[in-house]
Amino acid sequence: MQDVKGRQQIIELYLQGKPVDKSVNTNLLARSTPGFSGADLSNLINVAAIQVSPPNACVIGPAVCVR
Repeated sequence: MQDVKGRQQIIELYLQGKPVDKSVNTNLLARSTPGFSGADLSNLINVAAIQVSPPNACVIGPAVCVR
């Protein structure tokens, strides 16, 4: 299991290269995901990325899709 700092680093790694809104707080997301493994976090980010992919054409944000 990762601590908050470890989860935050993993989240930041998986968000690289993805359309992410500036309002995304990776520390808050890390604190909201206790017990998540690296694979769980990867899946979370990938699902968010799929949700914002075309035709939606928006970016990953706190509400998942920010236009």
